Amino acid sequence: TLYNFKSPGVGLKVLGSFSFDENNLNANAFLGLKIKLNGITMYNMRVKKSSDAGFTNLDSDSIRFIIPAFTEVLITSITDDGDNIPTLLNLVCEQI
Repeated sequence: TLYNFKSPGVGLKVLGSFSFDENNLNANAFLGLKIKLNGITMYNMRVKKSSDAGFTNLDSDSIRFIIPAFTEVLITSITDDGDNIPTLLNLVCEQI
């Protein structure tokens, strides 16, 4: 779990920057980021490291989205890699 909170009584315009330590991700493993608002998945991104150490299926490393007022927000990072993969999601929020 990266974030688990209820938004304030105003809407938020969000810029999220996602990064991870790619050196710790094994070949052919994936790392994903999932954003749920009020229990509904609104964003689901996965990157897969190919056997030649490159990446496939990379959607984006930054995202923009709106969080309505009084919304339950759950943001998680998932992987099928057996190692602990350090991840970071920096959220910059602006009231709308």
